[in-house]
Amino acid sequence: MQLAIQTPVQHTSFERLAALWSIADTSGFRAAFTFDHLVALGPGARPGNIGEVPPGSQFEGWITLTALAARTTNLQVGTLVTSVTHRPPAVLAKMAVTLDVVTGGRAILGVGAGWHQVEHDMYGLTFPPVGRRMTLLEESLQAFRLLCGPADTVEFDGVDVHLAGAPFEPGPVRPTGIPVLVGGSGDRLRGIVARHADIYNGFWSPGAWPEINRDLDDRMRAVGRDPADLTRTVFVHAEPSTDPRRQEAFVQELVQSRGGDAAHVRATSLVGDPDDMVAVLEAYRAAGVDMAVLNLGPTVQPDELGELAERLVPALAR
Repeated sequence: MQLAIQTPVQHTSFERLAALWSIADTSGFRAAFTFDHLVALGPGARPGNIGEVPPGSQFEGWITLTALAARTTNLQVGTLVTSVTHRPPAVLAKMAVTLDVVTGGRAILGVGAGWHQVEHDMYGLTFPPVGRRMTLLEESLQAFRLLCGPADTVEFDGVDVHLAGAPFEPGPVRPTGIPVLVGGSGDRLRGIVARHADIYNGFWSPGAWPEINRDLDDRMRAVGRDPADLTRTVFVHAEPSTDPRRQEAFVQELVQSRGGDAAHVRATSLVGDPDDMVAVLEAYRAAGVDMAVLNLGPTVQPDELGELAERLVPALAR
């Protein structure tokens, strides 16, 4: 099982983010991601439960991603995830390919349909109904594949995405192109994953993953794709501190914001004894997950990530 990190770009300093990415880059982690929001997220913010927008600093996700990527040599790098409502699809494609070139072929394009209406309203961005956002997501991925293909210019006339004789140079570094990661949970989104994604990211518990994987496998076979071509990744909240007070605060925050009880949080997140963390990750691996993306909140320090890596990476390599 592979490991990755996600470092939210809120309530933090660039120096801390750079130190975390440096640790991940030299400790056996496979990938690192920023997130792409225009405002900070409160505890438990998610689709259907945005809550109050908290005060505090917030960096822009792609600029931060590029600066962090330039300080690494091994990690695959991307956003987890970018809403396709934030930027025109062709502009997003140009950003992703530029990142791929400057990192020597390490970019991942992480996208989703978007969910945070409040930040769209605050910044004057259009936020269509969910069905239209799904259409935009699918057309954005179709256009991205065409732009990265062999044609000198691209024509595309969709519902929301339109390209007219569009050139696109340079192309991706890798002959296979830039991996596309799609994150989300809905039925229509999983259909888009089956047709277009190289990587899927979900929040599912270990017990839910086998059914999700069967569904994805069936959808991929139905469109003529090999299920083995889709990497399955899980988003996992992580608190590497050995301080019992921080561990308990972490558990209680997730109980309050995500639901369930403390036992559920400890069975689906990384907190407490390192052996318990390994057991959680082993449960995800047994359920068919290929990579765990560890969400590192603003209290997590680089030395704590380093100590965690010393325990987790060798254990999962066995």
